[in-house]
Amino acid sequence: MNFTAYVTLERLNGQCDLIILEEKGLATQELKAHSFLLSFNHEGIKKYIVQKLIIPHRKYWEKELVGHVQIDLPIALALLQDAYQQNIRFGTRSALDGEKTVSFLQHSFLNVDKGKLWRKLSLVNLTPVEFTHIYLAALKRMDNALLYDLSSAERKKRLGSRDKFLLSYGENLRAYTFLKSKILKIEQQGEKRIVTVFLILSTPEDEVMKINYRLVLLGKGGVLYLDDLQELKRSVLTEEHPENPVNYQVFCSAYNFSQAASLRKWLESSPDVFLTGEFAGGTCYKLLKPEEVSRQSFDVLSGIICEFLLTENELFIYAQKLCHLAQREYMLVQALGDKVEFKQKYYLPVRKLYRAAILGLPLEELLQERADKGDSFPIQSALLFWQGYGQACEIIKKETQYHLQLDKTVWYFFQERKKENSDKSSSFIEYYISGDWLRLNVYNGNIEEEINKLGPHIELIKECGFGDRCDIFNVPLSKEKQWKMFKMINLMGREAPFLKAMGLIPCVKGMAQRLGALVQQ
Repeated sequence: MNFTAYVTLERLNGQCDLIILEEKGLATQELKAHSFLLSFNHEGIKKYIVQKLIIPHRKYWEKELVGHVQIDLPIALALLQDAYQQNIRFGTRSALDGEKTVSFLQHSFLNVDKGKLWRKLSLVNLTPVEFTHIYLAALKRMDNALLYDLSSAERKKRLGSRDKFLLSYGENLRAYTFLKSKILKIEQQGEKRIVTVFLILSTPEDEVMKINYRLVLLGKGGVLYLDDLQELKRSVLTEEHPENPVNYQVFCSAYNFSQAASLRKWLESSPDVFLTGEFAGGTCYKLLKPEEVSRQSFDVLSGIICEFLLTENELFIYAQKLCHLAQREYMLVQALGDKVEFKQKYYLPVRKLYRAAILGLPLEELLQERADKGDSFPIQSALLFWQGYGQACEIIKKETQYHLQLDKTVWYFFQERKKENSDKSSSFIEYYISGDWLRLNVYNGNIEEEINKLGPHIELIKECGFGDRCDIFNVPLSKEKQWKMFKMINLMGREAPFLKAMGLIPCVKGMAQRLGALVQQ
């Protein structure tokens, strides 16, 4: 019986594919292929597939083995058992549970020297920065096998048995959530490199803690190893501390909804949206992108595309980037239609949003708190008619940083304007264009100035700001102007139906009633 093993190059990032080819009966060229997906966090041996083939395996597997490197069988089995130790440690189910066909797993290979593997996986000639990020990422996912293998010979002696280390190291951090890492400085002392870093973690008591560490790196044969790791200090960060990762600004849209079940089904049907928290009044979801490679510092916020907070009466969709919010709003309306109703948009610290949801307070009240801080802004909006659709798109495209086609007839643009010689927050402007119709939203800026920048070929239909909920102008309107406005908004709703569906065009009947132009019997 003959075995050949192959592995992908991502082991240092915490996951890899492993293929073990088992040959027997050479006359008939019978081949058994064992394919594994190994994850070195709590998931362990995530997937296992076995295939029996009676064809020339080299030709058949030529495409399958692209991106793999060949390794010795003992090293392959050591990787497999390292992953299985994670299943044991975290009490999770292994894909091998119940399998009796993997006869080559009967012996322990945990202590096999993986030096040849690390050289194949480019551990040679790593910079201190790259090594440190790989080590911290392994610490974050509790990848004790890699933490041990990255240690110097002297440190391994101090750590003791590898088997015990794999199952017990880092228990004091197990209940913590890693939020952020950063290298502060690197110093050279003879053959050693001294690296100072900090980690920011969320504790089981919901405190945000900053811990500073000192790493001593030692080079040998072109490979860096960790010779020592010391904690320097730790401190608790307040919710308003500038280094607190939970203290971040978001663009937020608020919606009413009529069918909570449909809304939950829409959220939970997306493979990239995850339930991340529950409280007495609601539920939190996050849309996440794949984790960054381990050779970079990690920041929990960089992996969040968009977030959703669902209470009994409202849905809040929020994101750090306007374009991400616009995409999700479009998808929400496309999926649920009139089951959701747009209310208002804001730019605010996420902690204020959580506070409003958890305490059941109106968000508008919290936005008025300490307004002098300048960290919260509802939008000012205007509805405009712009003859010459192509001209509008081209002019705005030149002025903005990002554009996105939401629908066949709907374009979205946004722009950030930093205020010169000022510590004040930037202004943010977004444009929705459908045909000759434009919805303009301005955060922390002057909407009159933005309207004037659009040139002379526009007609202002309606302007609205915070508090008036798109109901009235800043000055009284004559009956003639009111009815002209109603007519234009009605026409806008017919010619730009998706803007109306997204809640970006107000209801004419409701406006007329509030202005006294229509009396309901």
